[in-house]
Amino acid sequence: MNGFTQVPEPNRYQAVSVRGTLLLANCLSKHIRENIGHQYFKDQKIFKQGDVAEAAYYIRRGWLRLNVVSMQGKDAVTALLGKGEFFGEACLAGQTHRACSATAMSECFIIRIEKSEWARLLDSDPAFSRLFLQYLIERNIRIEEALVDHLLNSCEKRLARTLLRLADMEAEAEAPLAEITPINQETLAEIVGTTRSRVSYFMNRFRKLGLVDYHGKSRMKVYRSRLSATLGGNFDADAASGARSRG
Repeated sequence: MNGFTQVPEPNRYQAVSVRGTLLLANCLSKHIRENIGHQYFKDQKIFKQGDVAEAAYYIRRGWLRLNVVSMQGKDAVTALLGKGEFFGEACLAGQTHRACSATAMSECFIIRIEKSEWARLLDSDPAFSRLFLQYLIERNIRIEEALVDHLLNSCEKRLARTLLRLADMEAEAEAPLAEITPINQETLAEIVGTTRSRVSYFMNRFRKLGLVDYHGKSRMKVYRSRLSATLGGNFDADAASGARSRG
C-alpha cells in the first residue's frame, strides 16, 4: 500500500470531454450568435449566492470558480470551470435562488441563456439534449472523483490535481507545458482545503522538483507530463523522507 487512495487521473475523461464540448458548442452555435454575451474581468462576480436564478451560462472563454459561504462565514470552493462548460443550470431543475457564487478567475466571455430559451433548445434539438446530458454525466463523474480525492488523499496530491485541472482549462489538450493565469496561494488553499502555509511549502517543493515554475505575478508554468507522472508515485513518502533528512 502506498498510503493514499487511488482515484482516476484527471485526464481520464479529457479526450471524451473535449470532443463532447466541441460538439455541444457546435450545436449551441446553431441557436446562439457567437458575438452575444458579456465579458467579465478577473475577480468579477457573475452572480452571488442568494441571487434569483433565472438563467444558465456557457463559458466561451476563460475560467471561473464556484464557491459557497456558510452561515458562520466559512468559504469553500466547490468547482473550477473553464472554456466550453456550463454553470448555473440548477435553475432548470427548479432552483429559485443561487446556492453558490460564481467569480471569474481570468478574463471571461460568458453567454447567458434564459430558462425559457433553454426549454426551447432542449425540446427542439434532440442532438443538443443528448450532448448536454452526456456533458452533465461526465462533469458529475469529475465531481465524484474530486470528492474522493478531497476526503481520502493528502493536500499535496489535491494541490497537484488542482494545478493539472487549471492547466487543462487553459492549454491545448496534448501540450506537455501549460501557462496558466496567476492565482494566489490563498485561493489555492481554499480550493485544496488546506492552509496557505501548506500550499506555499508544497508549491516551493514542486518548483524545486521542476514540476512548476512561477515568478511574482507572471503566468505560472505547469509541466503537465511531469506532474502527472509524479502523481503516480508516493508524494507523502517523499515528503516524510525530506522532513526526516532536514531533521
